[in-house]
Amino acid sequence: MPSQDRPFELPDFYLPYPARLNPHLGRARAHSHEWAEAMGFFEPQDGHKIWDESDLERHDYGLLCAYTHPDCDGAELELITDWYVWVFYFDVLGALVQLKEMVIEVEHPDVPVGDQLKLGAVTVRVGVGT
Repeated sequence: MPSQDRPFELPDFYLPYPARLNPHLGRARAHSHEWAEAMGFFEPQDGHKIWDESDLERHDYGLLCAYTHPDCDGAELELITDWYVWVFYFDVLGALVQLKEMVIEVEHPDVPVGDQLKLGAVTVRVGVGT
């Protein structure tokens, strides 16, 4: 029954298969941390902090990938986890770039869009890692 603490009641779900966890979870977590650090994801981009190491730990993409890919080997899980880290990092970075571009557009409406980017849009350092 719904209450003040629980505004809704979840139905019982039929789950014919139990959740399974990839045994290489620890390896994927360690690798993705090393990879993100090597790519510069913990360094400020144009003076803006996107993530720090505690953000990556809280997001726990290794756990997400270990549950969604329970049967792959360790190297595959590392690669999949790196992909998720990359995608979500650039999702946050992209939102910041869009916000900065909107601010520039408001502050300089007379400047053409291509020239607005020269006024201070975020520059991203992209590296190639192992």
